[in-house]
Amino acid sequence: MGARAAPGRPGATAVLQTYDRDHFVWRAIARGRLDGRARVRFALPPGLDRVRVVVRGTKGWADGISRSILLRRAG
Repeated sequence: MGARAAPGRPGATAVLQTYDRDHFVWRAIARGRLDGRARVRFALPPGLDRVRVVVRGTKGWADGISRSILLRRAG
């Protein structure tokens, strides 16, 4: 799965999160750095149904959050 930040934030940390319905919270499952084109790629573990990407700014604050993405199984 790929993501792109706009406006670009090359070098910023991007966090892939999944929603935990039992605890009503978003949980981090992968981290990456935005490249020079403000892009990042994540490998999706099996069994996920909903994810989002958060771009972290300084001191851990979120600079941007994607919409919730509903994943559908192929086939």
